[in-house]
Amino acid sequence: GENKANDKKTGKNDKNTKLAEGRKKIVESAVNKEGIDGMVGKVFLSVLRIVLVAILVRWMWKLLKRGTPANPDAEPVSMGVLVGLMLITAGAVGNIVDSLYNGTFLLGSVVDMFQFPLFNWPDWVPLLGGRLFFEPVFNFADSCVTVGAFYLIIFHFRFFSKESK
Repeated sequence: GENKANDKKTGKNDKNTKLAEGRKKIVESAVNKEGIDGMVGKVFLSVLRIVLVAILVRWMWKLLKRGTPANPDAEPVSMGVLVGLMLITAGAVGNIVDSLYNGTFLLGSVVDMFQFPLFNWPDWVPLLGGRLFFEPVFNFADSCVTVGAFYLIIFHFRFFSKESK
């Protein structure tokens, strides 16, 4: 009887160990290495983010001045365009702050925290069998960039086609 209890206890400990290892793997995979290895890649990506934020802020500032007494000849810009650009800018700033918080200046990592694995594909499905339906792990800043970009593409495409002419 005592051996069965120990076996059960050992089995339970094995399950707990596997669960802890699985949790550790999830946490490790949540630190987004951003597909760029090494110091040069991280510095490049951080500088690119900072430059893009500066460009977006300057562009939004110019758009806000359209149709004002300072620039009466220009057609005022739709608030929707500004909202989309602000979402993208906020997401970029969020990733910059996250990488500063999780490392040193220009060398930090972004921590992803959201994943919505709805189900596993059945094993018989070609190429996808056994994999999660939605594997990406992402953060709120990534969501802001994505939603802002799709919002602009879907609802404000005409604004950008007028701008390019």
